[in-house]
Formats: sequence, structure tokens, C-alpha cells
Amino acid sequence: MMNDILNHIDDLKKIRGLIKSGDTEAAVKQCEECIAYYEKEVSAFDKWCDEQSQKETLSQAELLGKEGVR
Repeated sequence: MMNDILNHIDDLKKIRGLIKSGDTEAAVKQCEECIAYYEKEVSAFDKWCDEQSQKETLSQAELLGKEGVR
């Protein structure tokens, strides 16, 4: 987690440097790359959350099924 934050800070510093040097095209490109990276990370996390939710739902259904057999 901390590494992600440090990497994000580095990305922002690069973008700031590009803007200060007047290279706005490269700054925008760097922003787009950062956005794409974090959107991919969020999508992967959402997928993982959905998988965990499905596992929990299946586990609860199994428990309910076993309780009904008693």
C-alpha cells in the first residue's frame, strides 16, 4: 500500500516537472497513463470483491443446507 502511494507521488512529481518545463503534451500523456493504471487496479479490485462475495454467498448457502438436514 505504501509503495503505491510513493509511486503515485513520483508520478505526480513527473507530471509537475513536465508542466513546469512547458511540455504539456507529455504531461497529459503521463496523466492518461496514470489514470489507465489506477482504473485497471480498481477494476481488478472490484472483480476480486465480486468473487469474494460469491464465495461467501455459496458458503452461507452450504451452511443453510446443512442446517436443514439436521
